Amino acid sequence: MRYQNWDVLVFPDESKVPIQEFKTSCHVIDDPVVTSFIPSLSAGAVFRISIHSWHEPELSDPLKKSNMFQARLYVDGRITGHV
Repeated sequence: MRYQNWDVLVFPDESKVPIQEFKTSCHVIDDPVVTSFIPSLSAGAVFRISIHSWHEPELSDPLKKSNMFQARLYVDGRITGHV
């Protein structure tokens, strides 16, 4: 998936080849939210996620005392992980 300068790749288990996603979209609420539907990933399948920015990330609100970059993982609408 790609949003601006961000790439998010999903890899099945130990594979070095990422899974091709279907229907990637971006929603801007407070900060951008990138969503993707991956029909080839079966229930209970083990996978890895890789997140990269091709440039130094811009702060969403330079006036805030602390800005954070956050990643959340939802599976079937339920949050299953975040950093």
